[in-house]
Amino acid sequence: MASMLLYVLQVGGLLTFHDNFVISKYLFGNLYEGVPVADVSFDDKVDYIKKGTTDGLVIALIVGGILMVWRSFHDETIYLAIVALLALSFLIYFLPEGLFVRSRFLIPFASLVIAGGANAIIVLCENQFKRIFNLHENINYVRLFGIVVVLIIFIPLLYDSTNPFRNKLDDTAKGNQVFAMFSTSEYEAGKWLRQNVPYNTLVVSDPFSINLMTELSDLKPPYKRIWIEPREYPVESLRIMSDIRTKFFLGDNNEDRRAFLNKIMIDNNVTSVIIIVNSRTIKWTNSDELIYVTYSGLPDMQVSVIQKLINQFPAKLIYTDQKTTFMYKYDLSS
Repeated sequence: MASMLLYVLQVGGLLTFHDNFVISKYLFGNLYEGVPVADVSFDDKVDYIKKGTTDGLVIALIVGGILMVWRSFHDETIYLAIVALLALSFLIYFLPEGLFVRSRFLIPFASLVIAGGANAIIVLCENQFKRIFNLHENINYVRLFGIVVVLIIFIPLLYDSTNPFRNKLDDTAKGNQVFAMFSTSEYEAGKWLRQNVPYNTLVVSDPFSINLMTELSDLKPPYKRIWIEPREYPVESLRIMSDIRTKFFLGDNNEDRRAFLNKIMIDNNVTSVIIIVNSRTIKWTNSDELIYVTYSGLPDMQVSVIQKLINQFPAKLIYTDQKTTFMYKYDLSS
């Protein structure tokens, strides 16, 4: 009842939370503030369920819950416990807290309720077949008939439940998108760096590209690399990220830019740096976000845009696919 009441009140607009981190902020402080993946509103949660389910699944969940509660009054008390845990999972999911990861509790219990409903249907079929066809002595046949009935009902339902995923794949394929947070061109560029550039070389770019390309190429980042949110980075790493943007990419004096890269190389005990520029880097230089994240492949770039960002800096173009990725090398002796 509490789960249903919390949901109905928020749907009806009678209960509104303007802060998606009421509980965690009280317990842990502003741990998740400003984290896009964690900052999830009630409407986002409802939309997440709608996109991942079908009407058939919702009906199966409701019927399964009713049948399991009914069976719990026939010496199947475990059924009531499973339904109660599902209700608790809904309550936790719709609390004024972000993080879609909490759906991990909702999904398995919903699956158990649907499976429990299927089992209850098998029991009902067994009882009816015994009575109608007088098959009391042939329990195996009775059970087989019950299973066949359930399969006839649930096979179309299970196939229909894959529609959201298949539709998403179709839309992505039609849009020529990649199924990764980086493109095949970046993978090829990273492989080329691994094969052609010494390990003891720095990579300078936007933070996301630095993380990605140093992982693919095994080259060195200019700061301590961590695959988490900005607040988890050391202060010094955040300062270097910011300086790369303001002092190098947005700098207008090449002597100052040279001095900045030379200092980074000396601090990291290297003599060369690879400067990587792509559309993500361009957007990062124009963004207020310290780490600009992309979730699909890189679009093509005009050479003039790249040249404007490099701004006649004395670095040598050593690799490009002429479309998305441009990599320059600068030596400490330059």
